Amino acid sequence: MINTVSTKEKLLESAMNLALTNGFNDIKIEDITFKAQVAKGSFYTYFSAKEDIFFEILKKIFEKIEIDLKKIKFEKNLKKDLYKFINFMLKETYYNIIPFKVISNIFTNSEFIKTSITKISNKNIFAEFTENILKNCKSELSEDIE
Repeated sequence: MINTVSTKEKLLESAMNLALTNGFNDIKIEDITFKAQVAKGSFYTYFSAKEDIFFEILKKIFEKIEIDLKKIKFEKNLKKDLYKFINFMLKETYYNIIPFKVISNIFTNSEFIKTSITKISNKNIFAEFTENILKNCKSELSEDIE
């Protein structure tokens, strides 16, 4: 069986690899298509602009993080659950550095940051998980903590 990679997948992989070492402003569509070994016109078959390919990359990264976060078995114990959440985030950034390197390089453009936050997701998964931990453990929280 022949393993064929679609043109869109080649473009996404190329853009992600470029974002490992280059900031958003330094990456051009020509760089992406050259690295993917596809014609420049092929890019526009799948994406309207450079921002669109990076929106898709970010969306995939955040979807994977959310799936992995949902695998954590929270115990409704404030200290244990916060520890699990923070430990997860630290391990993800240490052992799976590629997505976080890509994110940090993509987010070198402030305008792109603003538009991507609303375009990728209407929610902040990290805030959502932290909020759920606190809600589930509210009996442990002191009344004087707001």
